[in-house]
Amino acid sequence: MLKLHIHHHQIGRSSHANICTPQLSAISAFAVVACSFPTSLRVLPLSRSAECYMQPLTAENLSQSIWDASATSYFIGAGAVVLFYDHLRTLPDECRFIWNAKSSFAKYGFLLNRYAVLCVMVLILPATCRFGPTLSDLCQSILFATGMTSILSMGTANALMLLRILVFWQDDRNVTRLLWGGYLMSLLVTASLMLLTCIMAIPNVEWSPKTMTCVLSMKAPSLPATYAASLFLEVIIIYLVAYHSLSTPRTAQMPLASSLRQNGLAFFMTEFVLRLGSMFAAIYIRQSLVFLTLFFIWSSVTINLNHSILRLRRADVKHYLLTRHSAMDRVASPFGLYRSGPDFDQDVLDEFDDIKTEVADELKRHPPDNLCKKPREITIYLGGTSPFRQQPRTPQGCTFTSYVKNRWFGLCSELRYNRNVRSRVLSL
Repeated sequence: MLKLHIHHHQIGRSSHANICTPQLSAISAFAVVACSFPTSLRVLPLSRSAECYMQPLTAENLSQSIWDASATSYFIGAGAVVLFYDHLRTLPDECRFIWNAKSSFAKYGFLLNRYAVLCVMVLILPATCRFGPTLSDLCQSILFATGMTSILSMGTANALMLLRILVFWQDDRNVTRLLWGGYLMSLLVTASLMLLTCIMAIPNVEWSPKTMTCVLSMKAPSLPATYAASLFLEVIIIYLVAYHSLSTPRTAQMPLASSLRQNGLAFFMTEFVLRLGSMFAAIYIRQSLVFLTLFFIWSSVTINLNHSILRLRRADVKHYLLTRHSAMDRVASPFGLYRSGPDFDQDVLDEFDDIKTEVADELKRHPPDNLCKKPREITIYLGGTSPFRQQPRTPQGCTFTSYVKNRWFGLCSELRYNRNVRSRVLSL
């Protein structure tokens, strides 16, 4: 431990806590690369001078600090590049399935979240990837803004996916209240913990002239709890979706419902793994790598959401085109594709040539009137009228008894869907 006696005029107006531009040559000889003065350099204000307690920087610590700063810069820059490339790659599907859809909360929420994350990732590059000089005050503002924005963004992503999987429990108010209550509680707790984390971490965020990046010299104790706040809700959602999928008879496994289950389950399982890994990383990694985990999970959740929503929209359009050729009554899809009419204009639907080709191939393999041989493929709608509520159309050689026998095991779940899916639909 080295003890230095610094006069007040050598410190300038900064007579307490942080010194980011020390004027003594003795201090520069022991300069800490990460500029972590709150932990490695402590200034005790006196009347005319101050005492500085500082540990000399070894070559090993110097090398480790440079490596951490380089790793953080690389991963944040790579995350921004991958996110930008993913936006360009999915732009055609976005224009077809999102921009052409009618106005709704989910549509604009998806677009706002999609482009806000990209803009924030690009704006923080100068402060994290050695693009230019900045100030410590700017680093602190960046930490607070990105921390709170990331929580709101990931909360929006969870809400957009939760809106879709709740279609399965529209007739069960207990499950709906449980999921929405758990979501709001987890969002409130996560936002509060992130706010506390930012308040505790802001005094320890500085601009390092050695590494040309914003660095954090001390981890906030509440950071692991911030990642862990939503884990319980995600476990409940994964359990409910998996239980619903396993408890549904195979004859009722409609393609659109299966796509909804698979995408919803994959989204929340991926987010659960990311949050769990980030929680353990926040506990065990060094404070100089904290920024890496924050921006990594944020960009990963955004990419996961973009692909999940676009896959569901594609399945929704295919569902509509398939049911348009079916003899069964068509009802509203779980995404509001045709509540009182198509979510897309008819001229827009006619432009989906690739999906129409898939529909034509599907209809060739499984004609919609072949109710006896392929009852599972014919039930391509999520809801619909029960066979007992209308006289079923049976082809020649197919009796009503054989039709009911083939549909019996899927009847209960189909009736459960039929009661509410037609009356209340989600929009995107």
